[in-house]
Amino acid sequence: MEIDLSGLLKSQGSIAFALNPKLASALADPLRGRILVQLESRALSPSQFTQEEGNDINRVSRCFRHLERCGYAEVVEERPGRRRGRSIEHVYRRTPIKHFDSWTWPADPRVKQALSSYPEFEPYFTRIVEAVEAETLDQEVGRHLSWDIRALDETARSQLAQRLDRVSAWLPDLEVEARRRRRTTTREVLPATVGLFTLPSPQSPEEVLRRQRGTKVTTADEYPFKLTPEMANAMSNRLRAQILLELLARPLSPSQFVGRVGGDTSYVARCFRDLADWGLIELIETRTGGRRRGGVERVYRSAQGFYCNMAAWQTLPRFLRVEISSYVVAGYVDRLDEAIGAGIFRAEHGPALVWRPAVFDRAAWHAVNSELDRILDWIPWLERESVERVSREREGLLPTAIGLACFRSPPH
Repeated sequence: MEIDLSGLLKSQGSIAFALNPKLASALADPLRGRILVQLESRALSPSQFTQEEGNDINRVSRCFRHLERCGYAEVVEERPGRRRGRSIEHVYRRTPIKHFDSWTWPADPRVKQALSSYPEFEPYFTRIVEAVEAETLDQEVGRHLSWDIRALDETARSQLAQRLDRVSAWLPDLEVEARRRRRTTTREVLPATVGLFTLPSPQSPEEVLRRQRGTKVTTADEYPFKLTPEMANAMSNRLRAQILLELLARPLSPSQFVGRVGGDTSYVARCFRDLADWGLIELIETRTGGRRRGGVERVYRSAQGFYCNMAAWQTLPRFLRVEISSYVVAGYVDRLDEAIGAGIFRAEHGPALVWRPAVFDRAAWHAVNSELDRILDWIPWLERESVERVSREREGLLPTAIGLACFRSPPH
């Protein structure tokens, strides 16, 4: 299976996400991507890969060693090589990757504060940790895991709450139907966790709308993100990667980024310009009279949001699914952390969380994940209708973080 960096993520749906610098470096060469896909299913040596897939053995060996340095492959066996002399053949396998250190992650101060402020989230995050430890979170290619931030008015928030409530009320019926089907025929049992939450977000409505402006709702033949060589190059630099991640949440200028994260102002500004030249971020505002008299401050936003529906998910190899899930889970914690830090966690429109364990068959599993995909596609339209209902001053809009999940749980 070949990996084409320009088309790897194209799918019958929408997908957009940020890669970490390590994975971007690993995928910067398409050959390394092909090797990673092969290592997903079996252990392999460079000579075996060359015999089956072709290419120069020296280049292939360098790619295997690069993946080992990045932490995505490890040597599991050394045996005498088939070539003359005393050559050693190294056999590699994919390194098991956790989304986060599931033993220390609950001790993160941000997580502790979130769970102490709103303890109803604790059992839900416990289920996520259990799925990570059992390696079931990404076991199913048809699972749903996403978050988004939208500016919604009271009507839209009520519509969203009602729809999420209907999904929650629907789950027991799906379980009953799945149980009936299992009585008459042999069907796969899928233990699952379904989680639906909304949180107030501290960004201003204008910040959220600026981030969305120009982003169109995708059709079946469109997708807002592809892993181009430019993206791989951008993400191979840790500072540029951090800028992209920050801009996913809010527009920022280089000086604002330095104030939040740190770094040399001149170098940060150059990284912003590079990302803009590659089309990964875009300039949305130019201000004059910054800290220096006559200075110019340029504000940028991300050129893509964060979406990954079931159709897109099914096209990806597992190592990419793990990376995406890692980012989504971290995003859940970030949304909680932002709400707490801004003092709005217990506000009038505070958190709403509905989650429950379930036991599905394949038909029920597909039904739930398809409905979450439809909700994800519906949310931008909710925002659009909200904007049409409110005044130009954006009064009545509340930035809202929405998290949707249905993943496989370890059997209990």
